[in-house]
Amino acid sequence: MIASLMKRGKAVNSFRFFSRRYRDGFQFQYKAFKSVADWTVMLYLIIPSLVIGTMIYRSWWIDIPDWVEQIPFELFYLIPFLYILTGYFRTCLLEADQVFLVKHQKLILGLKKWGIFSSYAGTFLLTAAVGGLLAPFWLNHYTISFFSFMVYIVFLLSSKWSHMAVKGVLAGRKKDWKRTGLFLLAIVVQLQLWGTAYRLIAAGFDVILLLVSVGLAVLSLVLNRKRIFSKNTMKRNLHIEGILKVKWISLIFLFSQDVEKQPVSSERSKPWLFRKSQRIFKRQTPTFGYLELFTKVLIRNFTYSATYTQSIGVLSFSQIVLPALWLKLGAAALVALSIFAWNEWIWEKLVTKHPIGSKYSEKAEFIKVQSITRALAFIPYFAILAISMLHYFGVF
Repeated sequence: MIASLMKRGKAVNSFRFFSRRYRDGFQFQYKAFKSVADWTVMLYLIIPSLVIGTMIYRSWWIDIPDWVEQIPFELFYLIPFLYILTGYFRTCLLEADQVFLVKHQKLILGLKKWGIFSSYAGTFLLTAAVGGLLAPFWLNHYTISFFSFMVYIVFLLSSKWSHMAVKGVLAGRKKDWKRTGLFLLAIVVQLQLWGTAYRLIAAGFDVILLLVSVGLAVLSLVLNRKRIFSKNTMKRNLHIEGILKVKWISLIFLFSQDVEKQPVSSERSKPWLFRKSQRIFKRQTPTFGYLELFTKVLIRNFTYSATYTQSIGVLSFSQIVLPALWLKLGAAALVALSIFAWNEWIWEKLVTKHPIGSKYSEKAEFIKVQSITRALAFIPYFAILAISMLHYFGVF
């Protein structure tokens, strides 16, 4: 692309180069979106949804909906936390830049600067939209002052910037337990900051929270400066650009049941537990063999265990925070469905849709083990739900 511009005799600067890259990227994403949202979907689904959504949003300013009455301020304050966990700062680099742009250091430096700046600007606009959605509830229902609300939005923006910058630093690391631990640590630190921010807002110390927000924004600038000027971040930047380029395509494939997905391969490493694959159960029967397979995979693969832990965590959080009984039971029902789907998903990966294991999917022992693991998975679920109900009805 840059070579074609040079051949035409046009002056190539970093902004012109960035604009071309940004436009090409937008067109690529638009084509991916258009592949599933043709004119019929636009006409009968998306456009009516936008019109109805605008009318509903206008009604929020006139009269607060009844369902908000059941949501405590603490939960409503914490919901946007999920928003800060997404996204990366982009640099608009491509694979070919490793060869061609190595001779144009100023151009590639300017390209990365404009890419980072566009991410800051895009996140600012998106956070402003989130703030617009939250405004009628904060200002009209919870009667929070306008200044406190604006300070909260500034904190939300700076918190997202800092988390995006930290994710950019960790994206180049090898996928192992250290990287996972650092990701979890970053989330825990953000949760602690959000707890501190809530106490500052409740105490009326908005200026202090504003200073904290400035510190988070400065932290993001410091981390992004290394991504811009360091010569050792090319691989990391390309990895992030690859994730951002196919995010919509990956989402489309995720919800497309008829599309064949390419299995994701990972580097094989020695597990911490059961390194020599010794037997867990002394009895050697098909049932215990399936149970041993399930147990080892659950312990070795963090993805499987993390999904279950998240479901139990959501159940615990909902039972503590939600005040009304119907909200508690509704959240518990959704978590029950997620646990049921989780159990089926793991067995599909291990046996049902496995090239070799699929021939055992109709065996009586396999069906029996599916029921056993499903029952075991629901033991913590029913324990937490029972404690919640006993506490709700004043038994203890």
